[in-house]
Amino acid sequence: LEYKKQSIENDLQIWNTRLFVPIEENLKKAIETVALKYGITYMFEETQMLYAAPTGGLNLTKEVRAELIALEKIRTGM
Repeated sequence: LEYKKQSIENDLQIWNTRLFVPIEENLKKAIETVALKYGITYMFEETQMLYAAPTGGLNLTKEVRAELIALEKIRTGM
């Protein structure tokens, strides 16, 4: 059982590296591209905000999502 558990954990690590890491790298590139385009110094996830003004602010989610999709199309060749 211990051998099987270790084998499965190793397989999960390999799949994580193959699948998640490239997407995470593209997400970082997408955020950086959009931040530079709009002259943004800091970007936060909405769920990690301690306070947001009721009138809102600059929400660049759609722009980051579009950039990420473009980068993923390049990476996957689709």
